[in-house]
Amino acid sequence: MTQPPHYRPDSDRERSRCLLLPISQLNRDSFQSVSTLKSGSAVSEEDILEVSGFIKLSVIDRWLQVCASGSFERVQSFVQGVIADGYAANQLFSQLHDAVVYLDRLDDPKKAKVLEKLSMCDRRLMDGASEYLQLMDVSCEIMRQSC
Repeated sequence: MTQPPHYRPDSDRERSRCLLLPISQLNRDSFQSVSTLKSGSAVSEEDILEVSGFIKLSVIDRWLQVCASGSFERVQSFVQGVIADGYAANQLFSQLHDAVVYLDRLDDPKKAKVLEKLSMCDRRLMDGASEYLQLMDVSCEIMRQSC
């Protein structure tokens, strides 16, 4: 039975199914079991991340490191790279929010300034602003607060 495109799964089992089915279609094979493709290759973390839209934590960590470097050119190059890699800015912002909250090298007032800028840029993004400009704005705020 095919669900309409707007179908929202209610259970964890349905969410898993909705995530794993596109992976099987990407590999042009059907599932033998939940964790193994018919061809015998395991479902990799890369496959799940690609289909789910979740960004590797190493990308977020690298973003924070580049911002802490204090180099505008490195920040600009990194932002251009993540856009070229096809990462969604709203997902980057969501994951960055979580990373900043638990970041040890910033005290609470600095975290608050970064998170305020993040919320402003997220709002601008929803209003149709440029992803590049919003990512740069947040990155520069992290750079200001880190140095």
